[in-house]
Amino acid sequence: MSGADAVMVAPTGSGKSLVYQLPAIITGTQAATAADKKMTVVVSPLISLMHDQVSSLMAVGVAARLLSAQETRQRQTAVRKEMKERRVDILFVTPERIAKSAQFMNLLGHLHKSEGIGLIAVDESHCISQWGHDFRQDYLKLGMLRKHFPGVPIVATTATATPQVVEDICTRLDLNRSRTNIKRAPCDRANIFYSVLYKPRDKVKATELLLATVKKLCAADRASESCGIVYCLSRKETEDTCGSLRDAGISAVWYHGDLATDSRAAVHKSWVSGERVGESKVIAATVAFGMGVHHSGVRWVVHYSMPPSIQHYQQESGRCGRDGRPAISVLMASPFDICRQSVMVYWKPNALQELYALAEYAFSTTQCRRAYLAAHMGDHQRPVCDGYCDVCGVEDSAPPSKRLKEAPDEGRVIEDIFCQLEKAAAKDEKLTVLKLSEKCRKGLHCETERVAVAIVCLLHSGHLRETFDATAYSVYSYINRTSSRRTLPHSIWEPPRAGIDGSFSRVFETETWQAGERVNGRKSKIRERRLHEGRRELAATVDGEMPPQKILTDWEVDELCKYDGSEDPLAVVRRVVAVPKRFELYGEKVASCLSCE
Repeated sequence: MSGADAVMVAPTGSGKSLVYQLPAIITGTQAATAADKKMTVVVSPLISLMHDQVSSLMAVGVAARLLSAQETRQRQTAVRKEMKERRVDILFVTPERIAKSAQFMNLLGHLHKSEGIGLIAVDESHCISQWGHDFRQDYLKLGMLRKHFPGVPIVATTATATPQVVEDICTRLDLNRSRTNIKRAPCDRANIFYSVLYKPRDKVKATELLLATVKKLCAADRASESCGIVYCLSRKETEDTCGSLRDAGISAVWYHGDLATDSRAAVHKSWVSGERVGESKVIAATVAFGMGVHHSGVRWVVHYSMPPSIQHYQQESGRCGRDGRPAISVLMASPFDICRQSVMVYWKPNALQELYALAEYAFSTTQCRRAYLAAHMGDHQRPVCDGYCDVCGVEDSAPPSKRLKEAPDEGRVIEDIFCQLEKAAAKDEKLTVLKLSEKCRKGLHCETERVAVAIVCLLHSGHLRETFDATAYSVYSYINRTSSRRTLPHSIWEPPRAGIDGSFSRVFETETWQAGERVNGRKSKIRERRLHEGRRELAATVDGEMPPQKILTDWEVDELCKYDGSEDPLAVVRRVVAVPKRFELYGEKVASCLSCE
């Protein structure tokens, strides 16, 4: 509304669309005549999501329109006519239309000359960055928006962007650095329990673990309208996984990029509504089923194969728990999946570092899962976990039969890895992670998987590196030692739990899963922190020094922490804050601190 450029980074389901919808609604209702109306242009790659937003806005009287290749020619002509007549409040378009349609850009140019464009919003803006997890070529052309429409503020929104990606977004969209407001909401999803399971290398055993996990998840959640997602690496793996789920009596469908548009829509409808095509409770999908999935009934997400980065993992695991109810994200982790991914992403800038960061998240069991995610995404404040991940949760109670054997001395493992690489180099032999692990296993008398995890740990620390040989049909990854003089890791990682016992199962066995008491208690702690931060920020805006307690007393903070979400937060603040003038000045800001979504 101030006319400045802005970047908004906030987690999935936090209401980022309000950033561009609300200004469009306000300016549209304030316009005295059609000639005074200023249109908001929203660029998004997600046609299904744009359809949803257009329908929702039109239902409340907002003149929202969509231009995409899927619209009929007659419909596109009608929308362009409405644009010329200044009867559109919000226009949703794909980046391809911006990049490739001269006719459309000329129409926008005519509107701009008559001050008919009030705001340009770029949704899923991480797609413009080559450092981002979902780079799209057409997004690069969006840099022309500043040149073609000078003076029009640009807002970029995304759910997953590291500080480096945010910097790249600002550069590529040519945002006004001196006036750009960069707002980063905490990325922590308080209602999601994060867990990592060891994925066996044997395909049959891995499938058995997946089926046992999915059955337990489905049995734990008794709501008939809820469902889950199993993310897979490839299209073939997606179809095979769906077949295994069906053979086990679990209603499932599959979804990947090779599906025709009509088939995608049918599968999505089946999964969301439970209508035929399998009356599916579970969908096995590739990353093609990612951004723009807005189903509040998703209770859990399982990654059967490891994604290529923390950003991918955040985006995909964020599909569950959008209604605020308890949800769970399970990552089935294998060091060999790291190598499956590396041969597909090695040519992208920073891709291997991002992949190894995900490996650290999965295999390092010394730090809170959600704290690691928050730090990686640039959050400066450690999130409140309160036992809501498998590291911080209940004590490890997995039975001995489900654990890997005790590890040999870590120094011996590292020494043997380096020794085997030196022997291979002397013979001009190339070693994959699997071959190197097998050679070390014989001398160390331990599992191949444990050595493989140690190798990935040394890749992350920079003491080893992957080299790649490409043929006409495939790419192969080989392990080599570097000349790094950095101190070796104080401890090497190890495979996570080998079964679904321990903290994972207890999330569902406690009454708090049904009642939500654990989440409510955690939300109370989060509200307390936000209220303290909010009153400090408000005190800093007052001329002269004002103690934060003059904005909101400690007693008032304690009372507001009891808020259970059943009332309008502003009404609660009005009742609790004793002085009407303080409510008048600070009530809305204090009310915003009560939200824990």
